[in-house]
Amino acid sequence: TPGSTSPAPDTAFVFEAALQSSAQHTTSTTKAKAPTDLLNSLQLRQLTTQGSWAAPLLTLNSLQLDAQAAKLQGQLKLNTSSLASQGQLSLQLPGLKAEVNGHVSSSDGLGTLSIQVQDAAQASQWLAHFPPVKAQLGGNQLRGSAALSARWQGGWQQGGQAMQLNASLRAPQLDWLPAAAIPSLQLRDGQLDLVGPVSQLQLSSQGQVTRGTQQSRWQLQAIGGRAKDASWQASLQQLALSLQQPGQSQPWRLQLGAGNDAANSSSPAQAVTLRWVPGTNTNTLTVSAGAVRLLGPVPGTGGISWQPLQWSQPVTPGKGGKRLAQWHSQGRIDGLPLAWLDAFTAQPMADLGISSDLLLSGSWDAAQTDSLHLRATLERSAGDVRLQADAGRSTPLPAGMQEAWLQVNLDGEALSGSLRWDSQRAGKALAAFSTRLKTGSSGLSWPLDAPLGGSVQLQLPPVDAWSALAPPGWRLRGTVDSHIDLKGTRSQPQWEGSLRARDLAVRSAVDGIDFSQGTLDARLHGQQLDIQNFTLRGAGTPQNAAAGGLLSITGSVLWLPEAGQANIRQRVQMALQGQLSALRLSSRPDRRLVASGQLQAELKDAKLFLRGSLSADSALITLPDDSTPTLDEDVKVRRPTTPGSIPAAPTSSSPAGVQITPDVLVNLDLGPDFQLRGRGLQARLAGKLVLTAVGTATPALTGQIRTVNGTYQAYGQRLQIERGLIHFYGPIDNPALAILAIRPKLSQRVGVQVSGTAQSPVVSLYSDPSLSDVETLTWLVLGRSGSAGGAEAALMQQAALALLGGNGKSLSDQLTQALGLDELSFRGASESSDSSSTASAASITLGKRLSQDFYVAYESSLGGAMGVFYIFYDLSRYLTLRAQTGEQSAVDLIWTRSYD
Repeated sequence: TPGSTSPAPDTAFVFEAALQSSAQHTTSTTKAKAPTDLLNSLQLRQLTTQGSWAAPLLTLNSLQLDAQAAKLQGQLKLNTSSLASQGQLSLQLPGLKAEVNGHVSSSDGLGTLSIQVQDAAQASQWLAHFPPVKAQLGGNQLRGSAALSARWQGGWQQGGQAMQLNASLRAPQLDWLPAAAIPSLQLRDGQLDLVGPVSQLQLSSQGQVTRGTQQSRWQLQAIGGRAKDASWQASLQQLALSLQQPGQSQPWRLQLGAGNDAANSSSPAQAVTLRWVPGTNTNTLTVSAGAVRLLGPVPGTGGISWQPLQWSQPVTPGKGGKRLAQWHSQGRIDGLPLAWLDAFTAQPMADLGISSDLLLSGSWDAAQTDSLHLRATLERSAGDVRLQADAGRSTPLPAGMQEAWLQVNLDGEALSGSLRWDSQRAGKALAAFSTRLKTGSSGLSWPLDAPLGGSVQLQLPPVDAWSALAPPGWRLRGTVDSHIDLKGTRSQPQWEGSLRARDLAVRSAVDGIDFSQGTLDARLHGQQLDIQNFTLRGAGTPQNAAAGGLLSITGSVLWLPEAGQANIRQRVQMALQGQLSALRLSSRPDRRLVASGQLQAELKDAKLFLRGSLSADSALITLPDDSTPTLDEDVKVRRPTTPGSIPAAPTSSSPAGVQITPDVLVNLDLGPDFQLRGRGLQARLAGKLVLTAVGTATPALTGQIRTVNGTYQAYGQRLQIERGLIHFYGPIDNPALAILAIRPKLSQRVGVQVSGTAQSPVVSLYSDPSLSDVETLTWLVLGRSGSAGGAEAALMQQAALALLGGNGKSLSDQLTQALGLDELSFRGASESSDSSSTASAASITLGKRLSQDFYVAYESSLGGAMGVFYIFYDLSRYLTLRAQTGEQSAVDLIWTRSYD
């Protein structure tokens, strides 16, 4: 009651209470809304207690609480003045059991604590009813089990019996499942033990953590506790960390110890001491000198050592309301293998023609006083780099390293760096750079108006290592000699210098690209690069290297200031002119192309304009007989996802930012020697096309291609293409077809015609004058009428061979190709008009077309000694000369006229 006095210390109040939940007592005022909501969410059912209060001692002889599957019961004595306590309590929640039994005071104590988490998911879900716990979980979930057991003896003050602690935490399986789409954390076989007096606890821990595809292990031993002066100190006796990354046979390992020989030594590592001293004005952390060694998946051992480190921070803010910490750190890095780069790159150095046993060493000296100061160096200490200087060599050449040195300096806001590289075979490089940073509320930043200064000098020999700049499967080569100076600001850098390259080469064996003997002469001034001369030669012959043709490019590239340009693509302007002179664009055996022409490219405001005309001097395209099989469009392959892996983000067809918009208009001329072969087709193509592409629209082709002197192998016969037209009206992969192929040297015109489009072709038999399909097929396969009784049988044999062979590759086709013939056919005795013919009348015919109008054939009877030699010569469209010699010699002049 307000105004009442406190009871005397020897006065005791005895109380007994029993609370029962009721649905009628769920309303609340605005001020009591939060506690009432909490009680309602916990669904408090019953609370009973009996005890006494004799200040400052609170005694609960019995306590029992029941709320939504949670039970708390026991007894407790608490001195609210000295915080001494004694009691026995047990708590049971969904998925969790806890029990504490004992007493503790400043001078004495004894008791046990046990917490068993059988189901972390249920326990965390129940505890999320409390707002502080819910805020810590943040929608994330726990899953698994854990157990904590502890025993104490003694008081918490040094004046009495020092408290002895024996605690053990075991987590055989515990998972942290984030609500966001990030990898989960999986703890396996986690252990933590604390043994000894509170002033000098012995700590040991080990376990394994998996996140996504990365797996980490740790092992830790330390001694520490609270000293008499209220400071905390710890001595790290043993430390072993490992990280297993996907695709690596061995993990990364970090161990406490120094020196490369320590990896094979059984002697204990030097302990590292940490001391934390809280103060009235300043908090101080001190770390003693120490060292660790690092072992990677690639052979090698690196060492990191440091001098004593002291870190201090004022308790009260200084000027400007900031508590600026002060610290100083010095250390070294020794024996760091350069080959470790393979663990962080998608393409190993060996694929780029590089192998190395180079070891790097370095040092750092960093301090934070009124500002940040840093001086760091990294240099070669031993070893060399071996380069594949020539693709024809079986063994790489040592680079002959003489110096490799890198230094970075930061003094407040001034940042500078320098690089020196000197080798006998890998060239020389000398670079220097300086700028100024800006200190802000979020730390150091690099403003747009920051001044720049620097210079670069390069002398690089022709080695295959420059292939790192090219896509996979491509190889680059060349020498570079340049001297460039840098001035201006970050938003408006000013370059001045020259760039010279010789013996440039670009090669991709898969794509048939092979350019060499390239040269480059360019000049930098301001923010513009003027390409005075850039040339490349195509793949020539050993006798004549210039036979590969020449590509020549001139022009300029301008880098606009950053101000007012929101996207990097809008800051680049380009104007280039290219000249192709009989350039061999592709040198693959099945795809040979030599072209000449001119191209002009202009890039402005993220729009690329490409104009010009190209003509094929010669070309040979060979179509494969069998294409690579592909799945149908309705077949979808789904791969099972690994638990904890990151789901693939959906791709967007329109990424953020301004895209380069193409505007292409190029005239294409197939020229006088564009050959197409494969799948039974042999023809020269001629015609002109126009390639256009505007914006995001699909590139389109318009124009017409026609065949010249073409033949087509079908039904075991080589047909002459009389009309072959391919009309492009937009889609590149679906032109319209109008093709007619006729079997030559026949009095009856028969053949095959193709219409429709490339994706939906329509193939049909053709005859003039019109015949039935069976009769047309008989003329097409046998070269004569099939009215005789055995003709249909032979016809079916030929057609079956043609269909079973696939793509015109029947057994007879393979024989004719091997013998260099155009016809290889067999005629049985039943095909003769004479019914008395026997098997001896069977014959075989060999034929060869010497030109478009001239055809020769030889027919021999299998039962006779002599054969017949035929000559067919087309004098005109209607008049044919036929001659034969053998058992009988004759000359015929055949005139053919067709009527509808």
